[in-house]
Amino acid sequence: MFDQIGMNVVLSTLVVLGVVAGVLLAVIRLASVWGGAARRSASAPFDGPEQTGGRHRG
Repeated sequence: MFDQIGMNVVLSTLVVLGVVAGVLLAVIRLASVWGGAARRSASAPFDGPEQTGGRHRG
């Protein structure tokens, strides 16, 4: 069993790791959304991979 100080260190480390993971996931989601929008607007006149991916879903 951990003592009280050890538990506090472990809990604070887990909290920090959770916050960092959440921020990283949010940044990755925002970057993928922005990248997808930029790619869509840039390749609008052309037949891009997004459209073929949409056909596969249907």
